[in-house]
Amino acid sequence: MSNQDNPLMDAGKELSTLREEVAHLQQYKKALDANRELMSNFITMSQSASGRLLTRAMLQQTLHIATNLTQAEESSIFLLEPNGVVQESLLARGATMREEKNTLIGQVLKEGLAGWVYQKRQLGVIVDTRIDSRWINLPGQTYTTLSALCVPLIRGRGLLGIITLTHSEAAHFTPEITELMEITATQIALVFDQMRFLLEKKLIQSSSAHAHDPSKDTQSQVLTASIPPAPNSDRLSELGVYIMTQDGIFIYADPKFAEIFGYTLSELVSLESFFSLCVNDNRELLKERIGDCFRGKNPQLSVKFQGIGKNSHLIKIKLHGRKTKLFGKNLFIGFIQGN
Repeated sequence: MSNQDNPLMDAGKELSTLREEVAHLQQYKKALDANRELMSNFITMSQSASGRLLTRAMLQQTLHIATNLTQAEESSIFLLEPNGVVQESLLARGATMREEKNTLIGQVLKEGLAGWVYQKRQLGVIVDTRIDSRWINLPGQTYTTLSALCVPLIRGRGLLGIITLTHSEAAHFTPEITELMEITATQIALVFDQMRFLLEKKLIQSSSAHAHDPSKDTQSQVLTASIPPAPNSDRLSELGVYIMTQDGIFIYADPKFAEIFGYTLSELVSLESFFSLCVNDNRELLKERIGDCFRGKNPQLSVKFQGIGKNSHLIKIKLHGRKTKLFGKNLFIGFIQGN
């Protein structure tokens, strides 16, 4: 009997494929959980911190999540400006003098593994630092490193940051750990991108500077294209975060999003689409506005519309969002506020 005619062998292959798919889904769930934890921490910390203090707190939380996922012993992170300049950083060696810190960062980004990742825009793994020229031991380094994992935080074509994780044993970062961090890095970059989106100047500007006159809107006086001011830090806990397709299918939503409409998360994701939460008069126009973002007509969207809660009660909703790309797919990401 040939292998092709062997039902037991076919069943074994199917079982192996199924196990691989389950393992991948488990990795993806861990990444989503990391995303949820990081976004939750951001919303919480934003109520008591701002500026550089908030940024450093977010970097610390990111390293905490990354080290827990990988069981790394030491870690560092660089947050980069769009032009590649290091905006903020946390080094594995802890607090250092500014001049020394700048020298170390410059050396790492020029000669080290982080520099390789910066140039290649891809994840870098070192199984044994003793035989890999991409690793450099810095002056005054107090810890032993035999294996390293360097992860870029990429959004679109932009590099938001670089995480470096190390361990004193060679070959610590297995293919499974590497895959998990690669998926998680996409989620972390998504959170940092969303954080920048929430705080960018366009949303902080006064709504009066971009006011849209509802009386001139012949399609709807409820759905408007005005851009309201960004929420104050003490209101960030009231935001519901979401990721969805152009058709309104939820990829991700946090508990606050569901709560605004009176649903549990399981009830929310069982809905036909996000547009089920809009009154009929607003639905088609909202689809059109989101479609314009996907078609590149508008880089971002801020609108008000009339929402429908679980018990058919009406809710005034402010929606902010923009097109993004995740795992090669165009998606719509943002947050909502309910009144």
